[in-house]
Amino acid sequence: FAVYKDGMSLYVWPASRWLKAGSTISFVRLSRRIHPCGAILIGYQLETGGLFLNPNHKHKPISWNVDKDCLVVISRGFSFGSLSSIRRASSSASMKKGFC
Repeated sequence: FAVYKDGMSLYVWPASRWLKAGSTISFVRLSRRIHPCGAILIGYQLETGGLFLNPNHKHKPISWNVDKDCLVVISRGFSFGSLSSIRRASSSASMKKGFC
């Protein structure tokens, strides 16, 4: 876990920022996808209802509605509109272009 001079902030991002339409992936796998980009996934809100922070059943696959579901992340001061900072934060060659 990195400590940043600017501190960390809490963000609610649309699932479409990290997932493609029709994605089914567990919280743990999605967390691993997001982490190399400098963000920590701490929860989510589903269209079907409920806000889940530090959710139970982290390994259970979730069918995401990328247009309506949201992800709750902690990250350093990234601008939501600009992903250039997030892209620079990622050094993982396995990340798909556009996710990070």
